[in-house]
Amino acid sequence: MDHPTLGDRMLSRVVDELATGAAASPFLRSLGLAERVELLPPGSPAAALGAALIGADATVPTPGSGASAASVSEPAGSAATVSGAAVSEPSVSEPAVREPSVSDRKAVFHG
Repeated sequence: MDHPTLGDRMLSRVVDELATGAAASPFLRSLGLAERVELLPPGSPAAALGAALIGADATVPTPGSGASAASVSEPAGSAATVSGAAVSEPSVSEPAVREPSVSDRKAVFHG
């Protein structure tokens, strides 16, 4: 007996939700999202590629940046001291927000 995959079960629920939203919104209906979403073939590297692209925007402290894990202390202020040097909280750059656009490309899910 052939059982539906997790991707198939998720896809049907996503399509149902998109169709429900389209029924209530002329804008969503104009996008035709329920008709454009599909599963990627098994073994597609899209998930790994997407994770890599998202992670590429984050900044990570590198060795030699002045911070030593062995000698970090927290003074009363908002900064920590590392061997006498002030270190501010690490910053992570926010990903650029792209303006939404209407596209004829299909959304895909890894099945």
